[in-house]
Amino acid sequence: MIALLLAQTIAITGGTVYPVSGPKLANASVLIRDGRIVAVGRNVPIPPDATRIDAAGKWITPGLIDGAGQIGLVEISAVPGTRDASVQGDTIAASFNVAEGINPASTVIPVTRIEGITTALAVPTGNLVSGQAVLIDLDGATIEQMLVKSPVGVVADLSESAKDAAGGSRAAVAERLRGVFRDALEYERRKTDFSRAQMQALSASARDLDALLPVLHGRVALIAYANRRSDIETALRLAKDFKLKLILAGAAEGWEVAAAIAAAGVPVLVEPLSNIPGYDALGTETRGSWRRPA
Repeated sequence: MIALLLAQTIAITGGTVYPVSGPKLANASVLIRDGRIVAVGRNVPIPPDATRIDAAGKWITPGLIDGAGQIGLVEISAVPGTRDASVQGDTIAASFNVAEGINPASTVIPVTRIEGITTALAVPTGNLVSGQAVLIDLDGATIEQMLVKSPVGVVADLSESAKDAAGGSRAAVAERLRGVFRDALEYERRKTDFSRAQMQALSASARDLDALLPVLHGRVALIAYANRRSDIETALRLAKDFKLKLILAGAAEGWEVAAAIAAAGVPVLVEPLSNIPGYDALGTETRGSWRRPA
C-alpha cells in the first residue's frame, strides 16, 4: 500500500492549508507526486490522472512531530514485556541505542498517525544517562524503513527521578555527570593506557565513554530532562562548561528562566499535557504551554 501511494499523484483539494511558513490558505489544494509535495496554493492545476481527496471544511497541515516519547518502544506501560525503552543495571548507559527495540507493528503507531503525527523522537528512559534517542517516521514495515536519523541525541536525566542514581541529591546528579564527562575526555586522551590497564578506574564502561564523545565534541546533542528551575539552570551550566549542544526536555518551569534559555540558544521539548505541578516543578505554568522564546 505504501509503495502504491508513493507512485501516485494525489491532490488534496478544497481545504484550509496551514503551510510550514506563511499565512493559512483557505480553499486551497496540495498536490503530491511520487510521495513528495510539489505544489501548494489556491490555483494549483490538478492533473486529470490525480487521485482527488476532498478536504472541504477540513484543515490540511504538515505532518506533526512528537518531540520526545516512547512510540514503538512501549505498548502497555504496566506490562513489562511490552517495554523496551530502558536498559537495567547501569546508571550510565550512553551506548544504549533504542532503534532495534522499536516495534514497527505497534498498535500505537497507526492510532498516532491518524491524529496527524507522522514523525517521532523515540527516547530511552531510566538511568542517569539513559541512552541514544532516534528519529523515526511512522510508516514502514521494518526498522530500516522507519529510521530517519540515529542517534539524534544522548538522553540524560536532571529531574528528581535521577536522584536515586546519584545517591539521593540533585547536587550529586550534577557532579556525577561532570565526572562522567571528564572521564570520557580522559579516556579519549589515554585509550592506549586504558586498554593496558595503566590508568585509574573510570566511572563508566569504555563503550559508554565512547558514546559520550560525540556529545562532548558537539556532534550529537545532549537531551536533558529538567523541570525545576534550578535543574534547568544546572543543565545550562553543564552545557556552557563542556560546550555541549543542549536540548531541554520537559522544562515545566522553563518560563521562569526563558530569557536565559533564549540567550543560550537552547531548544526545548515541552510536554503540554503535563501541567499539574509536582514536587519536581512547583512553578509549572498552567495558563498554557510554554514555548521556546524568540
